[in-house]
Amino acid sequence: MSRMLVICFMLHTTVVMTQQTNYLTYNQFYTLVKKNHPVIKQAQLHTNAANAEVLMSRGAFDPKYDFDYTRKVYDGTAYYDYLDNGLKIPTWFGADIKAGFEDNSGKFLNPTSFTPPGGLLYLGIDVPIAQNMIIDERRATLRQAQLMKNMAQAEQIKVANKLLLQATKEYWEWYYQYKKMTAIKASYDLAYTRYTATQKRALNGDLAYIDTVEAYISLQQRKIELDNALNDFQNSGIVLSTFLWTENAEPLELAPNTIPEEPGQQPMPNDTLLANLKKKTESQHPELLKLNYKISQLEIEKKLRLNNTLPALSFGARYLSSPRRDILSEVTWDYFSTHYKVIVMLSQPLFLRKERGKYQLSKIKLQQAIYEKDIQKRELLNQVSTYFNDLQTYHDLIQNQQQLVQLNEKLLAAEQQKFNTGESTLFMVIARDTKLLETSVKLYELKSKYEKTKASLYWAAAVLHEN
Repeated sequence: MSRMLVICFMLHTTVVMTQQTNYLTYNQFYTLVKKNHPVIKQAQLHTNAANAEVLMSRGAFDPKYDFDYTRKVYDGTAYYDYLDNGLKIPTWFGADIKAGFEDNSGKFLNPTSFTPPGGLLYLGIDVPIAQNMIIDERRATLRQAQLMKNMAQAEQIKVANKLLLQATKEYWEWYYQYKKMTAIKASYDLAYTRYTATQKRALNGDLAYIDTVEAYISLQQRKIELDNALNDFQNSGIVLSTFLWTENAEPLELAPNTIPEEPGQQPMPNDTLLANLKKKTESQHPELLKLNYKISQLEIEKKLRLNNTLPALSFGARYLSSPRRDILSEVTWDYFSTHYKVIVMLSQPLFLRKERGKYQLSKIKLQQAIYEKDIQKRELLNQVSTYFNDLQTYHDLIQNQQQLVQLNEKLLAAEQQKFNTGESTLFMVIARDTKLLETSVKLYELKSKYEKTKASLYWAAAVLHEN
């Protein structure tokens, strides 16, 4: 059972009156998620699996040792003994180097399998001349596995970006719920002060008793709103804590009295930013990278299918020698011309319908992937532009909302002053206070949406993990 730890580290604290407040900044939260979240670590396994696939594909080029011994005895008669063992070394250019030793004997030995006393050494090479000369199955498989490794790395970036976007949105939702709660708490405190002051003035005869009822209704309304806001803030903190883990994959919880930081400056995004993000989208977005690698894989498949339409023609040559001889001193053309074995193999279907059909399908798949990439690229660039426009809009809305908050603060102060001098009513004061609360909460909501949209913009360009 996992231990539930408390985030007390990496947090700077400040004392507010007698209560300790822990600040979890966005950068601290972001670093914890990026470093420790299990989904991030799980995504890294995609690359490890791809490395294993590359290793498996390289196995097709491993040298291979073969040993084959056959003996037949029937009715007390030894018919034959066959021994053939050797080493085959595949090469990248398609040829296979072979070396081995044969020792065959027996009363009924096939004459073509005859070897001199002591056996026969051979050294040679098999070379494809038409089919499999430029590319073959093993080379195609290795190249595709290497591309799969690159695709796994792109998938890892995609998963990291998605998780960081979710985490960022939850952080700024937590920020909004906290600021909303504090705004309502300030309004509640003001309503309580107003209620107690109204009671005193009613007892002194300065106000009608009905004003205390109105003040009490306003106080109770703020109390209900505060309870709901506190509950929303606590729940958002619980959701936020699901993104917090230790290096040992143990879940973390927010410490009591932990609050978010205020976001920094929220500048107007400019066209230079948009151009840079679009450029990065085109060059390094994981979805486009994956499609590029897919296209490269299909191009390899197309070459392989075209290769398979060629005749299967191969040439092999073996240099033969007895182990009793001095092999090195006998490596001459005269000796080789009388001690060799030549193998020529040819195979070719007459109509090539199967091979031609596979080649045509490979071309169709390649063209489909190219169209898919073009469509995906356009959608991603449009998505970046959409989030960029939203970010500009939120910037303007924040500026206007800040002015509204300042104006409503002035109106409330003026209305309160008029009420104190008997020139206004409690109803108007409460109305001004309510309007100020609404505009303040709206401002915090816009700030939260600005930060969420900024994260979405960088996510759309697939660079959120770089921040």
